[in-house]
Amino acid sequence: MTGLSILRQGYCLMDRPDGLATDDGNNSGLPLLNQIYRDLWKRERTEAFVPLSHTRQEVDLSWRSLSALTYGTAALLSLAEGNEAAYDRFLERYTASLPRVQGAPYRRADVWPREDTV
Repeated sequence: MTGLSILRQGYCLMDRPDGLATDDGNNSGLPLLNQIYRDLWKRERTEAFVPLSHTRQEVDLSWRSLSALTYGTAALLSLAEGNEAAYDRFLERYTASLPRVQGAPYRRADVWPREDTV
C-alpha cells in the first residue's frame, strides 16, 4: 500500500473524498502520515526509521498496522483542519487499533543515569 492510498483513505474517513482526488505529486499530508508511520515503525521494527519521501512510495509495515496508520493519519488531518470532534474520534480508533500492531512498543534502554556518566 502506498502513502497516497493511506491519505486517500484518511480523507474518505473524514467524508472528504475530494481531499486528495488525484496523484499530482501533492505531498501536503506527507509529514502527518510520516508522524504516524514513525510511531508504528518503532513498534514493529528495530531498524532505523526511513520516512516516506513521496506519496507514491510503498509503506513498509505489516498488514496489522495499516488500519492504525489510516486512523492515525485521519486524526492528524482532522486536527490540521481544525475539526477537533473528528480528531477525537479518529484518535480513539487509532489507540484501539494499536494492540493489533505486531511487536512491542519501542522502549529506550539505560534511562537511569549510571555512575560513570554522571
